[in-house]
Amino acid sequence: METSSLIAQLVQLQEKVSLLHQLSHSDSSDSLLPKETIAELSRQLSQMLLQISATPVEPVVETLPLHAVLEQSPVAVALSDPVAERYLWANAALKKLLGHSVGQLKHHSWQELLVTPVVLGREVAVLSGQVKIQPLRSVQIIASPLIGADERLLARLIIVVPIDFEHSDPSVARTVDQLLLQQMSWQVEQQKQLRQTVNRIRQSLNLKTIFSAAVKEAGQLLKADWSLLVEYDADRQTWRQVAQYSPQNRPLSALRLSEKRLHLLPQLESKRPLQVNLSTLEMASAHAVWLSYFPGSWLLMPIHLPPQPPELQLSDLWGLLALGYESLSADWNDNQALFVETLGQETAIAIRQSLLYQQLQRANQELQALALTDSLTQIANRRQFDRHLAHEWQRLTREQKPLSLIICDIDYFKRYNDRYGHPAGDRCLVQVAQAITRASKRPADLVARYGGEEFAIILPNTHTRGAHRVANQVRQGIESLGILHPDSDVSDQVTVTMGIASAVPSRNVGMQELLQAADLALYHAKQQGRDRIYVHAHYIYPESAIARNVEG
Repeated sequence: METSSLIAQLVQLQEKVSLLHQLSHSDSSDSLLPKETIAELSRQLSQMLLQISATPVEPVVETLPLHAVLEQSPVAVALSDPVAERYLWANAALKKLLGHSVGQLKHHSWQELLVTPVVLGREVAVLSGQVKIQPLRSVQIIASPLIGADERLLARLIIVVPIDFEHSDPSVARTVDQLLLQQMSWQVEQQKQLRQTVNRIRQSLNLKTIFSAAVKEAGQLLKADWSLLVEYDADRQTWRQVAQYSPQNRPLSALRLSEKRLHLLPQLESKRPLQVNLSTLEMASAHAVWLSYFPGSWLLMPIHLPPQPPELQLSDLWGLLALGYESLSADWNDNQALFVETLGQETAIAIRQSLLYQQLQRANQELQALALTDSLTQIANRRQFDRHLAHEWQRLTREQKPLSLIICDIDYFKRYNDRYGHPAGDRCLVQVAQAITRASKRPADLVARYGGEEFAIILPNTHTRGAHRVANQVRQGIESLGILHPDSDVSDQVTVTMGIASAVPSRNVGMQELLQAADLALYHAKQQGRDRIYVHAHYIYPESAIARNVEG
């Protein structure tokens, strides 16, 4: 059985006993439910308590926890130790009935209510007793065992119903069922709609999609004239409307409201829905300010983001889910407030998940950038060079367009390091990398640190002539730096030697051929005296080669 179904039935049983409590205080002398019926209800309740405790809690059920259902019940309920029969837990109704505090109850046994204590086994018992306060009150006590999957007696469920009459009539059970049938049918349908609504809100990790889904689903579910999502900016202390829905297509003005004027925050500290309409104007001036911007009858649900690690720095109060009726005198009932509270909590979870996802994406992008960036020069590293070259090679294989590669080497860089030291050498590498980057201007081009004092430039859609033009711009850019290098054999300034190779990628020509050709061109340039550009002698085609040699 699904958890939501168990919760719905638990609420039904709780309402039956609650209604019994009301009937038992009516003017009819035959309004007491038979013991057999109460015992059966109690047995079902005990079974469901065990099933619920063993069932994984779904997100929608978090808004209807078992503890809250029992704690808010007007019927006196407790759990007791099955051996000593002492109270383990009791709800507010029982504590009020007995006149005891929580601490006092822990030292008492529920059997003190009985005229004569009894020994109970593993069956449901319906007993009579008295609350020993003035005036004495007769009570009906239902003691139902909670038996675990291993057949152990875990605890005993105690329900205490005050009674004022001695007569019972089986027709009362039928009356109770008839009164609850319509109400329960509505509640089941509402729970079904609520589950579907929550699922739709949680389907996306995109904030705008979540905003739109939240206001639309909330407005349709509660048949509101308007549904708004308002974000709170804690730094600016303002409220800003981020989404709205109106089934009549009558949008409200998207305003930015000042918290200093609205003074709404103190009203939202309870984290419960807040009703704002004509009947609440005297309670707070914030209500009048809100209604001056948004006339009507409103239910405001604060959206507090769930707890998160402090390093994420997400504000606790995110904003408001606001639903409004056009009528100024319309009232919101408790069931509507409960649904709005549920939707607000689910929207908060969805927003937090989206924010965390965005932060994770940014963190992954930063990590990826670190993994693909040379830490010294802040240009692409060898890993990014390999990835980009493979990507462009595949693309240009399909398009049958040329790809050129330039490999640059700083002349006599070891001597520069030996003379000036590694810190100066690092600064030289950074300046050279920046000069090469300035010469490569197209988005698809990539400048990378190839290794040590070597750099590489990938030039998609570029023939040898275009690559040679870029290489000349690199030479001019480095020459303009004017970095002194008295230990160089070719110049008194830092210079570079470059090798160029070009290819038209295909399945019959591999990337390694292009890399080897560019590396060989660099070797020939060094052999011919450095501080020059050398183009590989063959333009690499799939089936032919054209000799080219351009020397700078």
